Amino acid sequence: MIIVGAKMGIFDIVYAEIKDLLSKQEKKKEMKKEINHLIKKTLKRFIIDWDQFIASQPVNFYEETTMLYSDYREAFVELYVEFEDTIDESTKEKLMKITDLLQKGKNTIPAMGMGAYNERKKYGDESVLIAKNIIENIGDSND
Repeated sequence: MIIVGAKMGIFDIVYAEIKDLLSKQEKKKEMKKEINHLIKKTLKRFIIDWDQFIASQPVNFYEETTMLYSDYREAFVELYVEFEDTIDESTKEKLMKITDLLQKGKNTIPAMGMGAYNERKKYGDESVLIAKNIIENIGDSND
């Protein structure tokens, strides 16, 4: 305990610094939990939106997948950029893989028929699998 007006010794100074560092470390852990929660929430929303989208069998599949792919790609890039220094390497790699798949899906040439539908749909399906993997494993690494 530091008494006001008393001269602080080296122990008091070091102890105060240690307490400060431990407090910052706890805040960092709490922030990481909140960031991981936000990432999981965004991924779960993507999965739900994708599943509902596919189940609805949209008439304008090409246009609507373009919008869906663009919106979520932008969200995942923003998460990556904003929290790059906080999230673990595995999550960063998987988020980038999802953004790559969504960009490829968005860039597929519009065409008629089931082949074109399946080609475009596979990028969303693969992204969902990666999203589920991130949700299961986020925060488990020692990064």
